[in-house]
Amino acid sequence: MNAACDDGYEPIYASQLKSMHKMCKSKLSFLISQRDGNLMLIKHLTGISVNNFADFFQNLQFHRIPFLTKDILALIIPSMRKLKHLGVLKCPLVHVGDTLELLEIIKTDRPIERERQVNLEFFPNFHIGPEKFPGDIYFTGQYGATWDNFNGRTDLAIWGFVLRIMRKVRDYGIDLYGKGTAFRRWLELSPCWRIEKALEQMEEYLNGNCGAIEMIAWLDYKLYRGKKYKITQEYRQFETNAEGTKW
Repeated sequence: MNAACDDGYEPIYASQLKSMHKMCKSKLSFLISQRDGNLMLIKHLTGISVNNFADFFQNLQFHRIPFLTKDILALIIPSMRKLKHLGVLKCPLVHVGDTLELLEIIKTDRPIERERQVNLEFFPNFHIGPEKFPGDIYFTGQYGATWDNFNGRTDLAIWGFVLRIMRKVRDYGIDLYGKGTAFRRWLELSPCWRIEKALEQMEEYLNGNCGAIEMIAWLDYKLYRGKKYKITQEYRQFETNAEGTKW
């Protein structure tokens, strides 16, 4: 396999693939084609298939792999029955919206009583917002989950999705967003505010130790600054407003 560019520079993913070849003692090449919007992975075997070595993998890291998608992971991960740690870090085609499906993939076809065997380390693709130009009306800075400004509250959208992730992660026994994890680092880079306190409030809410209003006060820190009374005051004004009562 010759993956060198015309200028003689070899991409980082080429050396990563070569390392996998040496580890498996086989030659493996992937032909990826796009046809009718469906991504097709065609494995051409010139030696022993990497699938034959699936039971030997215990720690697998995918870092900045250009063509890696959740569909490819769904093909290869379930057959690795001894896998204990899976890392998907900064792969361009693996979005934060794929987190729930990745959690399902690492649970698929696990041996009995080893359903919680695989730990997931996940750093989704992070989109950096555009720089500010004179006369530019759009927001600037880091958007994280989106590649451009959509004139919405990206932080609230992320927190709403994280709450769904937390419910599933608690059932699976995975430390996905703890201190020092890749996903926690992604959250810290995102537009979300007060990450540690917001996560604590979400945990308290799921445990039944606080209500939704207390949690929302921290999730929407930009507006409420963690103060519950600001939400109650806002609702009282809404109820006394004629139009608000009508709605």
